[in-house]
Amino acid sequence: MAKKLFRILNALHFSLKGWDSWMTIEKVDNLTKEDMEWAFPRLRKLIIAFLEIDYKITKKKEDELRKLIEIEDKKEKALIKKIRKAERTKKKYIA
Repeated sequence: MAKKLFRILNALHFSLKGWDSWMTIEKVDNLTKEDMEWAFPRLRKLIIAFLEIDYKITKKKEDELRKLIEIEDKKEKALIKKIRKAERTKKKYIA
């Protein structure tokens, strides 16, 4: 499934890259009214659906990353606490 997803996202990427290479507001203005009326509702529907998927997956990944960062922060704080305790214990024995 990952390969299939990668393929369609890759196809979308290169299609958008192609559009980006020639698409300007002047060229859009030169499209026929029929082409624009045909394309706009279809593209709008597809783009909104894609952005919903993008938002959901991105939010999920950000939440996962945030949790990992919190776990690492807790580990780091615990380690610092252990080091400080060991340093205080060491000073007691040296003194």
